[in-house]
Amino acid sequence: MGKMEPQFADDGIAAFVARASLGPLDVAEMRAGVAARAMGRAPGPELARVHDVSAAGRPARVYRPDEAASAPLLVWLHGGGWTIGDVAAFDRVSRRLAAASGVAVLLLDYRLAPEHPWPAAVDDAVEAISWLAGAPAELGFRPSVVGVGGDSAGGTLAALAVLRLARELPRVRPDLLALCYANTDLAGDYPSRAEKGSGFGLEVSDTEFFNGQWVADRTWWSAPGVGPIHSRDLGSLPPTVVVTAEHDHLRDEGAAFADRLEDARVEVIRRCETGLVHNFLMLDEISPAAASAADRFAVDVGDLLRRAETASSVTG
Repeated sequence: MGKMEPQFADDGIAAFVARASLGPLDVAEMRAGVAARAMGRAPGPELARVHDVSAAGRPARVYRPDEAASAPLLVWLHGGGWTIGDVAAFDRVSRRLAAASGVAVLLLDYRLAPEHPWPAAVDDAVEAISWLAGAPAELGFRPSVVGVGGDSAGGTLAALAVLRLARELPRVRPDLLALCYANTDLAGDYPSRAEKGSGFGLEVSDTEFFNGQWVADRTWWSAPGVGPIHSRDLGSLPPTVVVTAEHDHLRDEGAAFADRLEDARVEVIRRCETGLVHNFLMLDEISPAAASAADRFAVDVGDLLRRAETASSVTG
């Protein structure tokens, strides 16, 4: 019996996979490509207010679906293999997250590798989240509760930052962690790496290239401060959303991370999006299925943050 053809969520995903390629693995060229695609992307939803701030010295953009004096806030750490991506590239994603979740979003422009290898981006995330604890006037509102999330490599950063804060500054540990097709185990060997490691838009060789740009020494890829699944402190994490994609070679490490959290008695909302591929948050313009999955993720985030806000108001 021949190998079964993969079933994609819709024609948009199938067309994307048919033509997807990162091209030469050259950081400068990939950054230029990301910038060009950002220029061609349609604007995201109109929001009550969008403005730029300096978050603990790093550029960031705040997206507010309303102008309430106090509101939940999601710190978003973008994907891009720790080497590419910026505020402009993820503006549409962040607008859609804010609109669908109903909570404010702060998109952080953290430092990129290879110019700034690990742990620079984790440091930036930790410092920005800590900065929020002071309710800085630049935000224009007071964060009632704070969540941290990210897609792909940004999800790695989100998990590592929250783990560090839980250990070192528990008073500012965020109230939510939200991961979308995140790298949770840089050194792992999972079935999905063989099943989905080529021909689905993100190759295993691409991931290993990005890993090496961020952490050049492969022996460090399984260190707890690099691969969050290796942390012994997973039980310190807040309620966590873990969303993976069926046709993504990172799928099984995401599922394994959710398993570890459940074993540690962390509340987890988990879902594998059928027929979708890595980076689907960026594919809403060509795929109704990707747009719906992105909205589901945002709704989970909004619901959990509002629940945390209610609990916080009750306790004081």
